[in-house]
Amino acid sequence: MGRSSMPRRLLLLAAPLLFLPSLQGCTLVGGPGAPTPEASGASPAWTQTGVASWYGEPFHGRTTASGEIYDMDALTCAHPSLPFGTVLLVENLANGRSIRLRVNDRGPFKKGRILDVSRRAAQELGMIGPGTTRVRITVVEAGGWPDSRISRALPRPPSVHGRLHRLPPRSPRAYDVDQVGQPFR
Repeated sequence: MGRSSMPRRLLLLAAPLLFLPSLQGCTLVGGPGAPTPEASGASPAWTQTGVASWYGEPFHGRTTASGEIYDMDALTCAHPSLPFGTVLLVENLANGRSIRLRVNDRGPFKKGRILDVSRRAAQELGMIGPGTTRVRITVVEAGGWPDSRISRALPRPPSVHGRLHRLPPRSPRAYDVDQVGQPFR
């Protein structure tokens, strides 16, 4: 080994150490400084404020990230990182209405939003017309399903066993067809 290879070897060993401080601000969900619950589950009284939206008809009757069937008339919501089963108190900051919702899906996937609520929850919060509103969410009860792989292995809640006879039929639309042209059932 010559003298010229020593600085190069030192640089190769030191490069990873120089890179580590840049990882400090990285998170999986949200941006720098965004509040995120612990991976093991959010503790009660954890709060977050931001914009919520609602989702309904196109997703009604489809499987959520938790493995449940989405019912737009149920009091449920989608959050990017809170464990499935977490119960939230959601307060509409524009009109003061509040409601308790259970996390059973992932989303929203639009930048700047913190929560997607079901159609019924949107009606009760008074946000159907505008489509979005500023909300404060507070964890009331920590959930027990950390991710979809675990929740799919668990038995489904009694309300979704068997056929989807409780969900109203939908008319077929272009988005109800899978990649091979077969309707989703």
